Amino acid sequence: MRQLQFYKIALLALVFLNIGTIAFMALSPHPPHSNRGGNRHSFLQETIQILDLDAEQEILFKESANAHNQQVRVIEKQQAEATRQYFTTILEANDTLKDSLMLQLQQLEQSKIVLTYKHFEEVKSILKPEQQNNFQAFLDKALQILLIK
Repeated sequence: MRQLQFYKIALLALVFLNIGTIAFMALSPHPPHSNRGGNRHSFLQETIQILDLDAEQEILFKESANAHNQQVRVIEKQQAEATRQYFTTILEANDTLKDSLMLQLQQLEQSKIVLTYKHFEEVKSILKPEQQNNFQAFLDKALQILLIK
């Protein structure tokens, strides 16, 4: 009889533990989602709303965004390869190659920043005077995503 009572208490404790775990997971704040990759479409739509773009501006914006993303992907592939090579220099102790790769990585990062700045200039240039005030909100949102805050 005591053994049966022990199992009943253990079962109730596990049920309450499960309920508590589910409640904790459901009620706790969730981390922000990255807008890279899968959420790119939602960021484009959000940007169109923030900037209040008309149909013609929307086409121009999407073309600029697509071109920018393709260019950034090319640079990121180059960065990945250079980073891999940089870390393999530890096996060879080749300081000259290591320094050269670090310089290349810095130049690639600079290229991405300059490219993104030019993209932002393009976006700003398609705005009408009455939409210019919306650009700050767009810039804040874009930087939040870029800097993963």
